[in-house]
Amino acid sequence: MKRAATDTYTPICLALPRLCPRLVPSPLWGLSLARLSRTDPQTLCSLLHTNPEEQRKCMEALQELHHWWLQLPRTRCTACGANASDIDEEWLYLDEEPAAVLEAIRPLCRKCHLAKHLGYALVTGKLREAITHLAHVNMVDEDTARQLAAKAFKTHEELSKKKHWRIKIKPQPGLREETRETLEQLLNRMHDERYSIDRQWITYTADEKQLERIEEEALKETKETLEEALGVKHLDEALEKIRQDSQAAEKLIETLRRHLETRGVRLLWRETLHALNLIAQQNPLEAIDALRGKWIVFVKPELRGPAMRKITRRLRANNLDYAAKTPAHPQHGEKPVIIQTPSLLAPKQLAATAQAMQEALAELGVEKPLIYKPDIYTAKGIYRGNKHGLKPYTYITLP
Repeated sequence: MKRAATDTYTPICLALPRLCPRLVPSPLWGLSLARLSRTDPQTLCSLLHTNPEEQRKCMEALQELHHWWLQLPRTRCTACGANASDIDEEWLYLDEEPAAVLEAIRPLCRKCHLAKHLGYALVTGKLREAITHLAHVNMVDEDTARQLAAKAFKTHEELSKKKHWRIKIKPQPGLREETRETLEQLLNRMHDERYSIDRQWITYTADEKQLERIEEEALKETKETLEEALGVKHLDEALEKIRQDSQAAEKLIETLRRHLETRGVRLLWRETLHALNLIAQQNPLEAIDALRGKWIVFVKPELRGPAMRKITRRLRANNLDYAAKTPAHPQHGEKPVIIQTPSLLAPKQLAATAQAMQEALAELGVEKPLIYKPDIYTAKGIYRGNKHGLKPYTYITLP
């Protein structure tokens, strides 16, 4: 007889019964009722559903969730008894299926919420504070809490190796059963199609194998571009040439221009030169990340979901999917659908991505230029109306 699946964090939680730090497995990041409650129903539901009735049902469930979430009591922290300010979701992670099960929802104070989410505490530099509070609430010494926290991180590492999860939501007080079922289906569909919610963005991320393949192709083409333009294959050598010789950047730009314009993309000379000079200022370890950028198209609010769905599916069909995002919150006016790429020096890959985007948008009757913005521009705050008098992008698709 098959034994019942158990929560993987049980050994840790037995020692920390009042407040247990169950770290969320990385394939499930951004998939929660809290994130759904703040997401624009129209965008998310039109992203995941093409059937009008399914869209309507999805939107009604998200609207109900939003109101239900706002009305949840925030009185006393259920862990330490202090005044509560946050709502926490108590997820269990079953060891065999694997499955994530939303067991309960409860109010917590800020300190307990931080101690519960040790991964967040780590990246925000508050891990010591979190472990101290974890020890205090559970009435154990700090060494014990620290050892159990290390076990929690190790458990998280093992759980994150499991890529295919089922998400289950147990009945919650005040939440209609039909709504609960719809939300459960919604979270599972998002997980299956690799969508997530990262603060203010609905995101898409390709699987690890595809991410690695796209990055390897981009790096290979980047080296080919550098060798053709400057006679070197390595980025650090190319950046050194750009720093020492003003003509080196111009040679590289001319090579990029030739490859891009034969593929329907216009290069903006001044803007590209400025981007290359900014990248050349980075240290070698940061330079490869500084090559990243994104294609951007602005569409009406009601088209953001369908546009992102059609674009990601077209890119996936062409083996070009990498990462994408669009604003998660309700907004007026045209807003961006953003398709990220590994290198602004890989013109063939960039042009192929832009072409796939344009083909997908044409199915929605959207025919407008795409703009390409290097991440270094975003990092340096180069937007419209900047002090340099530059356009905030380096490439634009031709009509």
